[in-house]
Amino acid sequence: MDRSHAAGVRWDLADLYPSPEDPSLIRDLEQALRRAEEFERKYRGTIATRGGPAPAHVAAAVAELEAIGELAEKPVCFAQLLHAGDAQPPLHGALVARTQEAATEIRKRLLFFHLEWLALSEEDARPVIESKECERHRHFLHALRRYKRHVLSEAEEKILALKANTGARAFVRLFDDLLSTTAFEVDVDGRTQELTESEVIALLHSPDREVRRAAARSLTAGLKKNERVWAAIFNNLALDHAIDDRLRSYADPMQARHLANEIDA
Repeated sequence: MDRSHAAGVRWDLADLYPSPEDPSLIRDLEQALRRAEEFERKYRGTIATRGGPAPAHVAAAVAELEAIGELAEKPVCFAQLLHAGDAQPPLHGALVARTQEAATEIRKRLLFFHLEWLALSEEDARPVIESKECERHRHFLHALRRYKRHVLSEAEEKILALKANTGARAFVRLFDDLLSTTAFEVDVDGRTQELTESEVIALLHSPDREVRRAAARSLTAGLKKNERVWAAIFNNLALDHAIDDRLRSYADPMQARHLANEIDA
């Protein structure tokens, strides 16, 4: 069970940012927030209009919405990938929290667009979706309409977005942090090695049946060390999902996922 071929392997995230201390990371978040604030000033109250908005106006709004989203999500993706690669350094966890909070503030500024677009009647929305000006954004505008019956008021949506950072997202991060420090002892060929969870899972695909069996035993034993914490995290996430389903009037626990995947049950 030689793991030397994987020693020192790390993701190269330099295409996003050269390091977590790169000042351009925070500058991108600040620029995204400024553009989101300008977007709100320019477009609030102009989408859910009687008779529907002009297609060119919607096309310009969606193009800017897309650009802001790309600018805001780049630091979030970098922080999450950095943390997933190594959850031990406090800097990595702090960056995840900081970028998530900043992204939430940006999304709050943009939320009105989605709600105004969903507030339009089908009669007013259809000409915009089918217009030449919105051809590039047709799928986005059409797909967004699927959530018309499942959104809440803007104030309620903002509260849910803010609370998610200390609710479901916090439990997911706790899970990741705890799992990253869990050691799994695997006995193969008379040798015992301490592996990470991802390394143990990789062994479950070994062509050697005994290695797979040893990895399965190790995975179970390692997880049982913190089984009460895992259960608490799972139960809280399940309850959070159930509450969301009730608030948003989803008929069953899978409906939101089916809508996101654009499939039926």
